[in-house]
Amino acid sequence: MTFRSHSFDPVNHFKSCFVDSLSVGKLMIQDLIVPTLVENGTKSIVLDCLYNLDDPKDLIKFVLKWFFNDDPEPIYQWIPEKNSRVASRRFESRINMNFSLSVPHLFQRYRAIEIIYPTTDLTGMYSCQVQSLTDYDSKKKPLLVFGE
Repeated sequence: MTFRSHSFDPVNHFKSCFVDSLSVGKLMIQDLIVPTLVENGTKSIVLDCLYNLDDPKDLIKFVLKWFFNDDPEPIYQWIPEKNSRVASRRFESRINMNFSLSVPHLFQRYRAIEIIYPTTDLTGMYSCQVQSLTDYDSKKKPLLVFGE
């Protein structure tokens, strides 16, 4: 009986277990999902920032931030390495901090935010920013909350 020795490549193993392979070698936002129109007082809406993490180096010092309009302070920040999620003072009562996505990848679980009972004062431009030690990307989309 002959046994073949298979070499174990931890990087490829890691990528197959935890990393989406949507494109090669660059931390990049693939899509930003923000509803265009929402009625005032809707129970909740979800804003989602779909990004790829092809290179394990992108997991080092990875940070996801959501911004509202041109405010330099993020409305939401997630640092997986520190197990830290924070909503800004202005949005702390508007973002459901118990919300998470049911995804198998740990570095994707808290990428989306659920805004509770959006009102007209939340009309504006929402942007998602992802960054790591080696890469950075950002995308933005408008949201219009209409009604009385």
